[in-house]
This record gives sequence, structure tokens and C-alpha cells, in this order.
Amino acid sequence: MRLLAILVLLVCSGSVWSESRSYHVKQVEDGDTLIVLSGSGEVRVQFKGIDAPEDVPNPKFQRDKERTGLDQELIQLGQLSTRYLRELIGNGEVLLEGDLQKKDRYGRVPMLVFGKDGESLNEAMISGGYAVVLEQNPLPAELKARWLQLEQEARADGAGIWSAPSRETAEAWSGK
Repeated sequence: MRLLAILVLLVCSGSVWSESRSYHVKQVEDGDTLIVLSGSGEVRVQFKGIDAPEDVPNPKFQRDKERTGLDQELIQLGQLSTRYLRELIGNGEVLLEGDLQKKDRYGRVPMLVFGKDGESLNEAMISGGYAVVLEQNPLPAELKARWLQLEQEARADGAGIWSAPSRETAEAWSGK
């Protein structure tokens, strides 16, 4: 049902999505990035509209570290987020909604990602408290509002990275 609701929102917003099929997950790179196998090889998939903490030192981690003054605490948040996504993926098959030809500046393909049961994994990462909504992302207004509400509820409930003792680190990382 969630898959249908999100697809209706996308169609009503005028978004054009050219791919909608199942892919095998080769690797969960972090809490918002997967490597999937397609007919043309490996594709780095970025979960559209969300951000999760980094779980290894990389350029984004360095920017977060400089901005927050935190180090290992940020990596630990990222590891929690990555572990949660691995649990959600389960058997390693996902359904992707988006255009495999459109890459972001890091060479990743922004996609809506769904589990085999049709559950939005983008949404699950937010509602589970392991990712935040990217404010600058061009999502349909209704979808963005729903995700922001889920994020607010996860924070209020102390879910995922918003729970003690990681809450202060999560707030510093997210800037929220």
C-alpha cells in the first residue's frame, strides 16, 4: 500500500520515473547507499531524499567532523544506521524507482528504494530514526511533508540514533 501511495504522489507531481524493477543488492555501503547489480554491471544507488551518517572516514565524514567537532561518535552513528539498513534489506533484493541514467555529482543514482514486500526503505530509515530528510531535495511536496513528519516522530520517540546516549551526537550531525 505504501508503494502505491508513493507512486501515486510521484505521478500526480509530474515526476517521470523510467525504472521500476527488482535488483540484487551486492553491498550495503552505508545507511543511504547501496551497490546493486544490473544488466550493465554494478550501480551505486543513493536513497533519494534522505541522508544517513557516514560509517567510515571519507570526504563527507570529514566535513561532518569539522562542522561538529566530533569524530568516532559520528562513525558509531553511521554504523548503527548501516546495520539497520542491512536488517531491512534482509534477503538482498530491492525494488528501485527512478532513472538509472541520472547520476548525482558523486556518481550515485538517486532512487526510491523498496523492500520485496513493497515497504519504502527510504521511509523506513527515517521512521526508524536512522536517517533524516534532505531539505534541498526535489521531492514532491506531499511526500516531503510526510517524511518530515516521520522524522519528527522518530526524534520525539527517541528512535534509532535519536535514542540515548547517541541523541546529542545525532543532533549535532543533523544540525536539527
